[in-house]
Amino acid sequence: MVKPTQLPWPTVRQALLDWFDSQGRDLPWRVEPEGRRDPYRVWVAEILLQQTQVARGQVYYGRFLEAFPDVQAWPPHRKTPC
Repeated sequence: MVKPTQLPWPTVRQALLDWFDSQGRDLPWRVEPEGRRDPYRVWVAEILLQQTQVARGQVYYGRFLEAFPDVQAWPPHRKTPC
């Protein structure tokens, strides 16, 4: 068996990308092709999925984007006394 560290990096990279193309799940934050995905949607998903299972996170993801479709939709920041 060949160890991954013995393979050229372009070969390893392509193998991983091919695997992801065939095995990656269809998730709402991946609706656009690589390189054209909305960074805001990916960022929201990354935050939600830190402590949440994907199935449950998808529900919250949809709700969050309905309320805040972009950063400009967030309520203004209010300073609170420390």
